[in-house]
Amino acid sequence: MNRLLAHRMWMGTQTNNCVFSLTCALTMAVSLILVCGGCAKLSPAELGKRDAAKARAYASKGKTNEAIIEYRRAIQSDPKQPAFHAELAKLYLARQDYVSASQQFHAAIQLEPSNSEARRSLAEILLLAKNFSGAKEEVEPILATNPDDSKALLLLARSLAGLSEREQAKSTLLKVLKAEPSNANAWMLLGGLQFDDKDYTGSEHSLRQSIQFDRTQVAPVAALSVLQLRENRTGETEQIIRDCVKQNPGNLPARYLLASFLLQQKRVVEAEPEFKTISEIGESDPSERAALATFYAATNQPDLAEKELVRITSKYPGDAVNLNALASLYLTREKWREAEKALASVLQSAPNNSDALTLRGRIRIEQSHLDEAVNDLQHAVHANSQSAPAHYYLAIALLQQGQGKAAEAELRSALEVEP
Repeated sequence: MNRLLAHRMWMGTQTNNCVFSLTCALTMAVSLILVCGGCAKLSPAELGKRDAAKARAYASKGKTNEAIIEYRRAIQSDPKQPAFHAELAKLYLARQDYVSASQQFHAAIQLEPSNSEARRSLAEILLLAKNFSGAKEEVEPILATNPDDSKALLLLARSLAGLSEREQAKSTLLKVLKAEPSNANAWMLLGGLQFDDKDYTGSEHSLRQSIQFDRTQVAPVAALSVLQLRENRTGETEQIIRDCVKQNPGNLPARYLLASFLLQQKRVVEAEPEFKTISEIGESDPSERAALATFYAATNQPDLAEKELVRITSKYPGDAVNLNALASLYLTREKWREAEKALASVLQSAPNNSDALTLRGRIRIEQSHLDEAVNDLQHAVHANSQSAPAHYYLAIALLQQGQGKAAEAELRSALEVEP
């Protein structure tokens, strides 16, 4: 009896173990299926879509660097998606990386020749590079399928103007204006072409139309002021410039236009506060914050120019542009020690700053330290071979050393850079 009970108990245990083992096996199998299913290899197209989605999310949050990285990954996975190339190109364009932007727009067009937006964007970049024939080639296919595309027509007109095909450019602009009578850019370009053709009445009309339809533009105001000043209409010129400033009080080109007009009219006292305003508005930019100092230097007020540059460089000790400007002013005033001190501040943080090296080379020429001058100026040329002043002053130093042939070569290099 006990043996029978024990046998039944053993059999029950084995049955339970079998059931438990089977349950475990099934659970493990299901888990493996789920895990393997979740880790299934994505196709290149799916990887591209995933990375492009990440890129768009980053771009929407203003995280441009991260977006660019994800777009590159998307293109690496699926290089034949024109949208990926076009969207990446727009990010490059926003960063003013025109070379990378043009490469990506070109790739998008190769994959999708009917992509008019990409063609127009590429044409804009080519126009910036003065590649007028290339820009023309990009917009012609757009107009072949849609001859009334105003944006493409305007790009074509700009291309034709750059190629000196003036009559065709004007007739193209008239097509734009027939479709869009309030197109300020078309009116401005037409006004410029008319001015060059000495059609001053037509030019004035076109420029006024441009100003009327877009009060934010400064270029047509500047062009119209040139036209009026050649006819000695100074009162009208001042009025249109002041109207432009009133419409765009924080616009630096508008402020410069007024300040320059006043300076041209020898109204120095009135010009000074305008240049001061420019310095204040553009304080974040080294060149703009020095507008008042530049005004003082241009109007033969070196003490005030020096005072203003000292103020700027004290407030912004890392401002290499204005430290160099201060050193240049010291140099003209033969304040050698002060000039070298300003340049030392620049070269300590930027030892290859070509402008600073050139200025220090000039000081050493003045002090007849010719070996040191040549060393500085050769360094400046090596740092920036497109610096005409560096080549010129190196030629002066070499000439004073009696190295005529070497000096001649440097003078030729200076003239190649700035004919």
